[in-house]
Amino acid sequence: MSDTLWNKETEQDFFYETLQRGVKPEQLFYRTSDHRYLAYWPKDYQGKKATLQSRNAFIGEFTERRVEHLLQPLADQIGAFAKRGVICSQFGLTKRSPADVASFEKTSQR
Repeated sequence: MSDTLWNKETEQDFFYETLQRGVKPEQLFYRTSDHRYLAYWPKDYQGKKATLQSRNAFIGEFTERRVEHLLQPLADQIGAFAKRGVICSQFGLTKRSPADVASFEKTSQR
């Protein structure tokens, strides 16, 4: 895993890891009229195009895991945790709307 939020390597990791979790290619890739799977529509593609929304949730979950991973070394330096899905009613973070990623002191009560 690289130390940047998103680059070509990260994007390849996203597709590979998501497919390994059993997600169907149709949920991640555009399918051309000649039955090829593409991550993006080429500028010169002349066939019928559709807008793919299904991978947004997968990208969000993957990105949250990456941010948690990237923030944890900094959090360690200041004696804190980096965690996904934090619920804290004082900040309006509920089960229906938890924090994507949050950091808090290791000595804090949870």
